[in-house]
Amino acid sequence: MSGCIDHREEEWILPKELLTDSEEEWTTYQERFFKPRKSQHKSGFSIDTDTLTMLRNVIGDTKAKTTLTAYIENILLEHLKEHQALLNKTAAQYKRNQTLNL
Repeated sequence: MSGCIDHREEEWILPKELLTDSEEEWTTYQERFFKPRKSQHKSGFSIDTDTLTMLRNVIGDTKAKTTLTAYIENILLEHLKEHQALLNKTAAQYKRNQTLNL
């Protein structure tokens, strides 16, 4: 179904070429951050309750079909990919092996 937006609750599909800039931007955001993630190796971590509430509100208020865990993982992985070169360059000053290879 690539190329179309599926508004399930409204039961209509809009071709991508008819989207406004904000709708296209929203579609891109959904594709990047609301995609499901599968992991066999999970670990717990602490997060500020206000930040957690904000993330839960984003998922709930946008009716995103994703889990909180997948949303957080996607945000973190996008951040690491975006800053990979800088992080590797800085880490190389202190060690011999590349830190990230995404």
